[in-house]
This record gives sequence, structure tokens and C-alpha cells, in this order.
Amino acid sequence: MGGTALALLVLLALALGPALTRIPRDLVQVGIGTLTLLFGMRWLRKAILRTAGVIALHDEDAAFAEETALLRGLAGIGAGWDRAAVSTAFKITMIEGIDVVFIVVALGTAGTLLCAFGTFWVGQGIGLHWPGEDLSLLGLITGFAGVARVAVRWCRAQAGLRTAAAGRLA
Repeated sequence: MGGTALALLVLLALALGPALTRIPRDLVQVGIGTLTLLFGMRWLRKAILRTAGVIALHDEDAAFAEETALLRGLAGIGAGWDRAAVSTAFKITMIEGIDVVFIVVALGTAGTLLCAFGTFWVGQGIGLHWPGEDLSLLGLITGFAGVARVAVRWCRAQAGLRTAAAGRLA
């Protein structure tokens, strides 16, 4: 089933590739920039909270065990295709495939870089003339990284205050 999802991804790329050249560049920049900025902000938020210790690091073993138990409960009994297995294989191939495509399109970056590129593209799309043109990306990257560092410190301080308050109440 993974082959079917891969074939669908190839067909989407072949069908949409030529169509993308007909869309006005400013519209593409605003659209891709907005999506990139939103994804980047989401990833940056999670990175800040994990670095600050507010949310736990992702436990891959626990997630695998939970998903395995769920799928065992959905497993079909009898002859024929196991619909849960087929659906899961298709879904994972599509999600991972789209993720890989997105990462390649977004220059293989995450968090801070996505935010910087998203902001830059949205600005270009709405007609903003960046000082220094492409070099302004360095300022955006530095700015987002600085904000992230400050946010990590602030989140750690807030988590410490909550822990101290909980200790006083106990």
C-alpha cells in the first residue's frame, strides 16, 4: 500500500508542477510564506517549551507501544485484506511523503529558519522591499533565534515559579 501512496504523490507532483508556473509569483510567495511561517512557529513553540522543560521530550518507545496496541485492537479477523493495516500503511506513507516534500521545499530547515523564510516570503509577496534584499534573512534568523532564547528563559522561569508555588501548597 506504501507503493500506492508513493504513486499518488508522484502523480500530484506531475499534475501540479506545471500548474504552479501559471500562478502569480506574489501569490505563491504569500501562500508558501504563510504556510512556512505557521509551521515554523508551531515547531519553534514546541522546541522552546521542550528546551525549557515545560513539556516532556517525545518518548518514541511509548508512542510506538500505544499505536501498536491501538492497531492490534483494530486488526481484522478473517480472510482478505486487513483494512486497519492497509489504511495505516497508506496514511503513514502519505504523511511521511508530504513531510519530506515540505522539508525539501522549505530548504530542509525547521523552527527558526522556517519562521525567517516564511516572514521573508510573505513580505516579498505583499510588496515589501527588504533592506539588503536576501541578506535581510540573516537579520530575521537572528531575530527569531533571539526571541526563542528569551522565550526559553521566560518559560523556564514560569515553570520554576509554578513548581515553587506547588511546593508551598503541599
